[in-house]
Amino acid sequence: MIDAAFGGQTARPNRRFLPLAPWATVRETAIAGVGEFTALTRRDRPLARLGDAIRRRPVVGIALALAEFTAGMWLTSRTRGGGRSFGVLLVVDALIDVAIWITRIRRGRQG
Repeated sequence: MIDAAFGGQTARPNRRFLPLAPWATVRETAIAGVGEFTALTRRDRPLARLGDAIRRRPVVGIALALAEFTAGMWLTSRTRGGGRSFGVLLVVDALIDVAIWITRIRRGRQG
């Protein structure tokens, strides 16, 4: 909504925003990224700028997810106990990240 308000979208002045179900809200927030959690007054901070820069470059985001997947697979195969558990978490997170990037790319081409 913030982007719509400040984005100068004058083509649709009567745009409506409907509430979503809880799981749909979680999904849309994950797809939107770190920008959803950053206050408007802090969008020029390094973490917010880094997240925005990566979001503009989907190939970099997917490369980071694949690096995370590789690290997770290495930890899962080479360590025991907590290291293996951490590796499994990295693999699962990387798969979720790739799914989010694919969704972002598809939405970008539709819009």
